[in-house]
Amino acid sequence: MGADKASLIVEGTPIARRLAECVASAGASRVTILGREPLPPYSFLQDTEVWAGPFAALASFTPRSPRVLVLGCDLPALDPETVRSFVEYPASSADAWVPSLEGRAQPLCALYSATAWNRLDEVVVGNKRSMMAWLDHLKVDLLDEAALQGRGVDPGRLEGANDPGRLAAIAARYGLDLG
Repeated sequence: MGADKASLIVEGTPIARRLAECVASAGASRVTILGREPLPPYSFLQDTEVWAGPFAALASFTPRSPRVLVLGCDLPALDPETVRSFVEYPASSADAWVPSLEGRAQPLCALYSATAWNRLDEVVVGNKRSMMAWLDHLKVDLLDEAALQGRGVDPGRLEGANDPGRLAAIAARYGLDLG
């Protein structure tokens, strides 16, 4: 991206704060920021392995509720209604409920059961410290675009912005101000 994604400005607010506020306003009982900088008033767990990626941060996290919504900080169009649709997703025997956009699983915009953290050790021991390797060890319900739309979710709101062009395209599609 060429800049710290968490500090990118969307609608006049750094995206990390925007996402935390979105989750909180959707009714989440607790919001915890995993990263380099605290974001008051939310709980904070410092990412001690700089540049190690999201898996390393999640491996040091301990869930305090039965289900945990995991979001990367590159979701400029996420809104509270979309968050609510995940939080209210019907319980099943799955370890994770993961959107699949254009055939690609989106593990950084997904709902995980707290028991999914029990499988992290298998991934670490196997030395495949990645989100996709973790998914390989879980029972996953993949939610394709049709399944998301069936729940009233616009799949584009779950799209990550991994580069400036993608960020600009998502902002244009949803009328978001990046200034």
